[in-house]
Amino acid sequence: MNAFWRRCFPLTAEPFRAGASYRELPPNALLRPYIRCFWASDGGLPPKLVVPDLCADLILTPDSAHFCGVSAAPFCSSGRSAPQFAIRFYCWAVPLFTKLPLWETADGFLEGEAVFPEVPLLQRWLGAADTLADKAALAEKWLCRVIADGQQKGPALSAIFQILENQGRLSVAEIGRREAVSPRTLERYVRAGTGLTPKIFSELVRYQLLWQALLSGQNIQDTVVQFGFSDQSHLLREFKRFHTLTPPEAVRLAYK
Repeated sequence: MNAFWRRCFPLTAEPFRAGASYRELPPNALLRPYIRCFWASDGGLPPKLVVPDLCADLILTPDSAHFCGVSAAPFCSSGRSAPQFAIRFYCWAVPLFTKLPLWETADGFLEGEAVFPEVPLLQRWLGAADTLADKAALAEKWLCRVIADGQQKGPALSAIFQILENQGRLSVAEIGRREAVSPRTLERYVRAGTGLTPKIFSELVRYQLLWQALLSGQNIQDTVVQFGFSDQSHLLREFKRFHTLTPPEAVRLAYK
């Protein structure tokens, strides 16, 4: 799966945020194709803009565990006062760790144990850890233990790779033609593998790659051509649909 995340490395609305209220740690090399990051908050996490980042989070507090499924639309998170530790998965990697169909988790906030039956074991382990690094090391051990329980089908992976490889620019009909499957079968594959329809998954891949290009300082007119938008107005409408802000406003918030 190295080929997947190297083609689309999802970013949040505030990818450079760091401090006492929020910290991130990358996974080890073995888990890097599956896990976007581990993150932690000591509490006092304020409400914030959450954009569709093609990821899903297993969020743990001392008293609870919840799974936040992949989202297809932006929203404002509620503030959190309790300390949290979380595992952020690439959505296409989640089926490797759970048998629960992903279409049952999209845009959802579920009990962690409903998605990962072994999550109580992880909670017990984390009870003895203090630092983010210690918790991440225990989470990596737990992930290696449960990965064999999941199932990600080859046809789903092939279709997902086509979308990532082509930056979300292929039509659903073209993806189906390349995979030699009907539109209905293609939708079943991609929804099982990501929780999203092929159309929405493609749109979010293109949005995320556009967001990365804008953060790197790329000219908007150049991105119109690069990502196959009909014109600048089309690009701005699609970006605001997933980000709620205009590109200049979004960049200012990211570097705030």
